[in-house]
Amino acid sequence: MKATKQKEPIIEPKGPNPVVVALTGAMIGAGAFAVGAAALSNQHKRQEVKTKLTDIKNQALDSIGDFQDQAMVKKNELDIRLLQGKVKAKKVTDSVKKTLRNGIKDAQKAAQEN
Repeated sequence: MKATKQKEPIIEPKGPNPVVVALTGAMIGAGAFAVGAAALSNQHKRQEVKTKLTDIKNQALDSIGDFQDQAMVKKNELDIRLLQGKVKAKKVTDSVKKTLRNGIKDAQKAAQEN
């Protein structure tokens, strides 16, 4: 008996890309350090820091959204190409099957005539 090689199912990751999340975290951390290092001695400076951190966080979230949108567009393009390839393969397969059927019929007719 031969051992059969089974294909493992493809599991698509869910959620944001870990690389994007890491880069976003690094950006937020760097921004927080730069802003926080400015000294938080008085209330006015603390409020400025809070505002800047909120801006950085919002920009990072927008970037993640943009990356996800671009990834979804690419995925959809690949899905369309895959579907087109399947359709072309089916047409070729059907054509080959038809040709083989006709060839078999012709061979049978020729064998019966002899």
